[in-house]
Amino acid sequence: MNVIWNGLAALKTRTGIGHYTADLADALAQQLSVATYPIGYYASFARKAYATVSGHRKPAIGQSPTPLRRILKGVAPLLRDMGNRVLRHGFESLCRKGRFDVYHEPNFIPFRVDVPTVVTIHDLTVLLHPEWHPRDRVELWEREFRSGLGYAQHLITVSEQTRGDVIRVLGWPTDRVTTVHNGINPRLESPTPAALAEARNALELPDQYLLHVGTLEPRKNVLMLMKAYVSLAVKVRRECPLLLVGGWGWNAEPVARYFDEVARHAGVRHLGYVPHEHLPAVYTLARALVFPTLYEGFGLPVIEMMACGGAVLASDIECLREVGGGHARFIPATDTDGWRDAMEQVINDNDHRNDLRRGVVEHAAMFRYERCAKETITVYQRMLGTGHRMVA
Repeated sequence: MNVIWNGLAALKTRTGIGHYTADLADALAQQLSVATYPIGYYASFARKAYATVSGHRKPAIGQSPTPLRRILKGVAPLLRDMGNRVLRHGFESLCRKGRFDVYHEPNFIPFRVDVPTVVTIHDLTVLLHPEWHPRDRVELWEREFRSGLGYAQHLITVSEQTRGDVIRVLGWPTDRVTTVHNGINPRLESPTPAALAEARNALELPDQYLLHVGTLEPRKNVLMLMKAYVSLAVKVRRECPLLLVGGWGWNAEPVARYFDEVARHAGVRHLGYVPHEHLPAVYTLARALVFPTLYEGFGLPVIEMMACGGAVLASDIECLREVGGGHARFIPATDTDGWRDAMEQVINDNDHRNDLRRGVVEHAAMFRYERCAKETITVYQRMLGTGHRMVA
């Protein structure tokens, strides 16, 4: 079976979808013939385009954009559209020449090609909560998402919650939507003492800390988290800072303002984007992961923390209960006092923290990309109505 896989999402600074795109492609390539697009010129072009129009800069509170930033913001949509046209042309040409059995689009909106198409849907927040997304993304989805799915034969969702949303909101038949849970990168094994020491020194990590992993944007509910943390006693905050790992996202001005004016003076540190080689150590050394998100399609940091043997405090939402099982403490996302109390307990009560850690590694072991690849291949076979032999 020959599969064409769109690898564009892995070219940017990787968050959840970028890791899914890269890691699942690697796992599929162990069992199939997989061509990952873009290649050659297209990869070089895409990297330059993404470097120009994207980034994770901190919002400039109370400052007007520089003339250069205003120019870049104005031309970014034009550069993006030009890049998409070039990439679409290259992808269509590659599909015509490659004789592929399946095209898998891992990032929502597929190219329109004459190859049986599978699309991965990570969540439907752009449709369900457009207020959490920039206008250009919402407009893109309005123009292209539903029509693009008309070219797909099958959809993969990363959780049963998202599958239910797809069936309910988009009206897709149940037999054409399959849940395949995400995997975790195999590098998230227990880091060596040397790797722990290297990360602690490189990132200047404190002896103990609470950890949040995720882009700083409205959906992640970080403003509430910081307010709950700041309400802890001074002694508790001195003993256990709160570390934020992740870049600045869209509409992060309220978070940045509170961070600058209050939180950074009260024990909150922003590490920004952490290199992937240090992430296992950052998880392992944390007192607990705190993940108060308002909505997720999967919630990868929860499983990554469990893979590293860590305790998890998470929002009491359907998706995280599905993924985390009975191995996390769940708190209503908007309950500031509840989050304060949960953080205080996990900091001060070793027995409680150890209870939360019990069985988490074994639970996370079910979320491997080897399993994810096998289930994805089963979707391909069912879509094609054949039992293709796997190509090593």
